[in-house]
Amino acid sequence: MKTLKQILVVVMIVLVTVSSFEAEAQSRTSKKGNRTKARTTKTVAPTPSEIIEGIGMLAKQMSSQCPMDFNDGLGILESVSFKNKCFSMTYSLTDKYEDLVGTYMNSDYSYLDYHVKLTISRMIKAIGVSANTFAKTGISFHITFKDNYGDVLWDGRVTPNEYVSFYNELTKNGGVPSKNHTFNLESFRQMVKSWDASTPQDLGDGITLVGVSINGTNIYYDATTPYSFVMIYELLDEEEEEEVREEVAQELYDLYHALDSKKDTILDNMIKLGITINYRYYAGSDDIPYRTISLPASYIKRVGSKRR
Repeated sequence: MKTLKQILVVVMIVLVTVSSFEAEAQSRTSKKGNRTKARTTKTVAPTPSEIIEGIGMLAKQMSSQCPMDFNDGLGILESVSFKNKCFSMTYSLTDKYEDLVGTYMNSDYSYLDYHVKLTISRMIKAIGVSANTFAKTGISFHITFKDNYGDVLWDGRVTPNEYVSFYNELTKNGGVPSKNHTFNLESFRQMVKSWDASTPQDLGDGITLVGVSINGTNIYYDATTPYSFVMIYELLDEEEEEEVREEVAQELYDLYHALDSKKDTILDNMIKLGITINYRYYAGSDDIPYRTISLPASYIKRVGSKRR
């Protein structure tokens, strides 16, 4: 569970903090368009100069509020600036994050590149202009994530050419996710690549996470255990097996709620995409799992909602 927890915490900070930028940018850059609409009775998208002005005002406002807590104190927005048409934000995780997920793993955080570009695309869509029009502003983005010790986890820059290419590719392959569903299936594919890059991981009690993969809408966590675990599972009857499945689902449900201040956002996205979490357990070096626990997102939500 450590891998899942650590990745999801950072993802939620991406979504909450950068989405707040998205919403504010839409509001500010649409003000002049709304005034024009009142005069002409038709919608007029903001011009590049209006977008630049709006984002400059947004950066100034957000900077004045830094440092700012996000996502129920799991992250802090340390600084915001807008210089030379580069919108920069620096985030750090907190001790509360550390208490939630435990020690850090050595992880490939390259999935953040995809998520930041996805959020920029959603912002462009929300403002109501084309990616090419937005790119005419010359605005670029610089995002830095740190752990609660100040060490940089990920530092990324997104240029106009990069987000135009990304936006056009999204449009060609299903479109930009909606306001209420911030993930797409590729989001999870990118995360799975990062999770898998962090394996093998010792999870304690003789359990080792050896790989993470995705096939369609199924995410698989493969773990090896001592052979003695096989005997334990063999002694369980159907009712006890379902109890184990419910306990795992409840743990995931509680995790999502701890990470997501909006509650159920992650699960609702997973349900919409039809995602199922699968835990496959292998005894020693066996290549066939002796037990698989499958947890559709809808099942996780049903179990968690019932117990609350």
